[in-house]
Amino acid sequence: LDDYEEGTFDVTIRDATSGGNTGSVTQTNKYVKIGNKVWMQFNLINITTTGMSANNVLYLTGLPFTPATGSYGSGSVLTNQVNVHSTCFGLSLFQNAGNSYASLIENKDNAGSESTTVAGFDNSTADVFGTMMIEV
Repeated sequence: LDDYEEGTFDVTIRDATSGGNTGSVTQTNKYVKIGNKVWMQFNLINITTTGMSANNVLYLTGLPFTPATGSYGSGSVLTNQVNVHSTCFGLSLFQNAGNSYASLIENKDNAGSESTTVAGFDNSTADVFGTMMIEV
């Protein structure tokens, strides 16, 4: 365990990957880094989307680490008061290689996947709890 680190971080809720409109959230997020693997735990409570564009994707920006080239971050998520499409059978956290932001991906039956938009979040009552692992 020559390379071990743990800490906390805050995300910004946005309707764009950088800039855009921001919401607010009560949060307690933690990470553990061992070597080139990072596990992140998200506790996002009472997500407020006032002023954000309803049709835009909702992003969690400002993550403490970015996945290495050729690698992706993914993880499980539990939501409260988040509306998804009727063809969705599950939600996942997803972070592309080199990006410092993640989004919620709706897994669809035989139809690929789609990012959850701001409109899916019940303003000030939506919660997201999850874990994600990335390789840095």
